[in-house]
Amino acid sequence: MFCVLGASGFIGRSMADYLVGQGVAYRALMRDPLAVTRGAFAGAHSIGAFEIGGDMDPGAFDGIDTVLVAGWATKPNVRGNSIANEVQKNILPHSQFLTMLFGTGVKHLIFLSSGGAVYGNADQNGPVSEDHKCEPVTPYGYGKLCIEKAVQGFWRGDGRRYTIIRPSNPVGRHQMLSVGVHGLFPSVTRALVRGEPVQVFGDGSTVRDYFAVEDLAALVLAVALQDKGNQVINASSGRGLSINQVIGLCAEATGEIPQLDFDPARQPVIGFNVLDNSRAHALFGWAPKRAISDVAHDLNAALRAELAQDC
Repeated sequence: MFCVLGASGFIGRSMADYLVGQGVAYRALMRDPLAVTRGAFAGAHSIGAFEIGGDMDPGAFDGIDTVLVAGWATKPNVRGNSIANEVQKNILPHSQFLTMLFGTGVKHLIFLSSGGAVYGNADQNGPVSEDHKCEPVTPYGYGKLCIEKAVQGFWRGDGRRYTIIRPSNPVGRHQMLSVGVHGLFPSVTRALVRGEPVQVFGDGSTVRDYFAVEDLAALVLAVALQDKGNQVINASSGRGLSINQVIGLCAEATGEIPQLDFDPARQPVIGFNVLDNSRAHALFGWAPKRAISDVAHDLNAALRAELAQDC
């Protein structure tokens, strides 16, 4: 059976929805199942409490063949984060989790890393491939790369395999509704719908690679169903959008005129990040299908529905 660890988060919720749509049985594990909206995981085979680094019960993985590790205690590009914080909140707990997992019957570990953060400020003329040197310039990227290395170094014995997925910037409606909205598309959408100024870090020229979270879920399931050995793969659209272009897409989706508030002092450290997704296509026949403009319309609809319920 497939297990989604970190199921209450943005990607975990999106993954669970996708699995239900595909008729795939799964177990949902999260820090606090009681805090989740009733019926959110109606299609799950079972739902359980599990916190990485907490009081971890190996029995939570009884009958599990493949586990997606989608939980992480920090977010990218958050001011005040530090290497020490990453060690305490992520590196140590995930290391303890890997040690615990060796005592279970799990044979395939899928670790959700970060394509944007682990490569660092790559000097690139085109999309970055998985073979590019990893030189993270943020604590978040450092933490993700440390666990990647732990997985690659130790998760090999007893016929076990791993797949490390490095997504660029997945976008979807659960991101819009999560606690503490995070990410450019949902942040801009919320500001526009509420008639608030849109905060622009730097001059708006920073380029990132965005794609639908449903496409990421499709890749995860393909990885789970096809044994291609131990792999590190990017997940991305393969094309870049600047902050200013994203604002334009969100403005079109919401029908609102943006009020821009530029903050030159907060120019992002990584100026350009677009990922090569050709390995995922070659190994698993995967390519993103949904247009990011359609996803922007989904975010607008999700937020307006939420605001209507609050009235």
